[in-house]
This record gives sequence, C-alpha cells and structure tokens, in this order.
Amino acid sequence: MNNAPAFSPDGQFLGHLRDRGRRLVLRDLAGGAGREFPIADSLSVPSLDFCPGGRSVVVTGFESSGHVVYRVRIDRGGAQRFDVPASRAVCVTAEGQDIVYLRSAGERRYEVMRRSLSTGAETKLHDRPAEELNLARSPDGGSIAFVEQDGDEAHLVVLPS
Repeated sequence: MNNAPAFSPDGQFLGHLRDRGRRLVLRDLAGGAGREFPIADSLSVPSLDFCPGGRSVVVTGFESSGHVVYRVRIDRGGAQRFDVPASRAVCVTAEGQDIVYLRSAGERRYEVMRRSLSTGAETKLHDRPAEELNLARSPDGGSIAFVEQDGDEAHLVVLPS
C-alpha cells in the first residue's frame, strides 16, 4: 500500500509511504533511484509534508497508542517519534523544528496549534471551529491556511505560522 505522495520543495524528489506507513520512500525524479527510511510499526491514515528547506519530512498518522508525528531527517537519516494529538500536521521551519497541526477541541471543533518539536512548547494560533482536513502551508512555511466553519458558512483563513 502506497500513501501520501508529496513533492519536495525543489521538485527533485517524490516522497510517499509504503508498507502501511512503515517506511518513507524518496524517489529521485531525475534518475528514478529511491531511498527508504524506516519510521513506524504501522500508521493508519498517514500524511506526509516536506519541510520548507527540503531536508526534513514530517509524517503524521495514527498508531494503536494514538496520533503521532515523525520527523525524518532525509539528509542524515533517522526518524524521531513525537506524541502529538494531530491527525495532520504541516512543517513550518526548514529543519522540521516546528509544526502546525489541528487539535481536537470537541465535536467538529479544532484548534490550530504550533508546536516546537525541540522543546515541546505550544502556541494556540486559532481556536474557532475549523475543519479537520483543511490545513495547508505556504512554500516558505511563513503562512498557513485552513477552512473555518461557522454554522452553515465556511471561511478561508490565512494566518502567519
């Protein structure tokens, strides 16, 4: 099973997850060669985001213990696991030190959070009702966008990350 394809910021690589989220695969688009990085025992509903600098990748998913985030340093190898209550996260710094994610705050309500993976410090960026699967970042990581729900109306919100 291959999931979560994403292009690197420079367009040189295509990343995807295989073997039920157990491995990150990076394919060189010029030559077709691939490298694999072991990351997890198994991930359900995985997502993948290249960090703005292209040297790190953030992978999110669900394990038996709950939601997790992995930061994979593709220039050095190795994956670090973080317990973050995120079903999807985007990387907003070049080396993958900081992520932005949606944290459940009750039924159909998600807070937009920024977390430092180095220190664990968190900052709430937005706390109005947001849709869970609508989170994107600008190519440089400086802004995020998501859809905010207010009854039957939806609004696109863009914030600095």
